[in-house]
Amino acid sequence: MRDPATGAFAFFGDMQEPVVSPGGGYVASLPVARMVRTDFETVVLRDRVTGWSGEVRTVDKPATLLFPAWSEDGRRLLATALDTSRRPAVSLGFVVLDAARRSVTFSPVQGGGDQPFGWSPDGGGVLRPTAGGGLRVHDLSGRPLRTFTEVGKPLRDGAARTTLGTVFATTCPKRTGRVCYWGVRTGAARGETRLPEGGGFNGWLDDGHFLGTVRGRGKSRAIVMMDLKGKVVRTLAEGPADEIENVVLWYTRR
Repeated sequence: MRDPATGAFAFFGDMQEPVVSPGGGYVASLPVARMVRTDFETVVLRDRVTGWSGEVRTVDKPATLLFPAWSEDGRRLLATALDTSRRPAVSLGFVVLDAARRSVTFSPVQGGGDQPFGWSPDGGGVLRPTAGGGLRVHDLSGRPLRTFTEVGKPLRDGAARTTLGTVFATTCPKRTGRVCYWGVRTGAARGETRLPEGGGFNGWLDDGHFLGTVRGRGKSRAIVMMDLKGKVVRTLAEGPADEIENVVLWYTRR
């Protein structure tokens, strides 16, 4: 993990996957050791301004937290609570951690299988894919607000404020190899991107570019910055396809 004061990389801890908040004020991690606990789970939290570091209790077992995501203002961490004692795992709802207060709120939500929750970019709650290619918006208590159907499969980290408006991204229904964008408030179509052959969408980098994967040279695969026309603007990394496909990408949206 890079130290914001010195620019040097610093050790965060064993068996951790640290996620830095927008602005860099906090770092959170769901420690791997939580998977073998039988009582409750914790989030490792570090305040990079005050220097405080510790663990915050979250949910009781058999719930397990996955898919951590910071709010755009960098103050709250969202994570999906799953009952991993069941096969397949079943979503129980979501947790919001207020980093400054070090307080946790659990909101139960029924249904949805094992689909993860994500922040709504308009500040209106959280989003989750529905069965059959749709999206549902919930408020922070878990109450459903609106549902969009027949929009395609929602893409992870695909909801953001962009040059197309405040949208969520999906695989286009009935059109392979394309990403469709829909308004978060109305579900209205806002545009689409035709991906290069074998390309993939992996989340927004800024309001006009997203993180993508494309075929590289030979049998390699590349991680790239792509614009809304599907043009590769910059290659960020390239390597053997089998290795690149297994890379876990953590980044802070600019």
